[in-house]
Amino acid sequence: MLNKKGAEISLNTVIIAIIVIIVLVVVVVFFLFGFENVTTKIKSIFYSGTTGTDESLAVQLCNTYCSSITSISQAPNSAYCKKEFDILEPNTGKTIIKKCINLAPGCKVEGQPINC
Repeated sequence: MLNKKGAEISLNTVIIAIIVIIVLVVVVVFFLFGFENVTTKIKSIFYSGTTGTDESLAVQLCNTYCSSITSISQAPNSAYCKKEFDILEPNTGKTIIKKCINLAPGCKVEGQPINC
C-alpha cells in the first residue's frame, strides 16, 4: 500500500462531475436552439404516432381501431370514436384535427354503421 502511483477519486467527486456535465449540456442546448425547438423535437420523437401524422397512417390506425370493436354498444366508448389525430397537411404545412369517423367512415360492426 505504500507504493501508490495514482490518486484516488472519491465517489462523490465522480457523481458531482457527472451532474456538472449534464447541466452544461442543457445550458449549451438552451443557448444554441432554445427550449421551444428542443421540446417540439422531443415531442415529435416520442409522440409521432399521434401528432403530426400522415393521413394514410391515421387511416390505417382508424381501421385497426374499427376492427377491434366487438359490439355496437361498445362503439361510442371505443378509440375509433374518441381518438383524434393532428393530420399534417402537405400543401400548407398546418395541422388539422380529425377523428377516425372522418378518416375511415365505412366502419361497420354487426352489419350496422357506427354512429359516434
